[in-house]
Amino acid sequence: MKVNKQNLASGTVLGGRYSIIRTLGQGGMAHVYMAEDLQNRSYVALKVMRAELSDDPEFIRRFATEARAAASLDHPNIVAVLDYGQDEDIRYIVQEYVEGKTLKDLIREQ
Repeated sequence: MKVNKQNLASGTVLGGRYSIIRTLGQGGMAHVYMAEDLQNRSYVALKVMRAELSDDPEFIRRFATEARAAASLDHPNIVAVLDYGQDEDIRYIVQEYVEGKTLKDLIREQ
């Protein structure tokens, strides 16, 4: 499936390994997707740099720094970074997928 930089559709595969299932959320720098790791058949969270930032060397540097810094952390209360890479001009960080509610949802419930 051809990668569309603006919206990664279900079934899109990045890095020959991570198949998009659905969108989980988005922030100022990235979109976050639930994906399946096709090598080990597990679910992962895939953080994909926003297309409009992908040509900016400073944002590319920040994204890579974030990936390396997060990958160096090992703590039971921190989501692990499993991989990071690039597919064409799409940069991504692969993290553990954790089922649960967002902080926003928890605050709303109170």
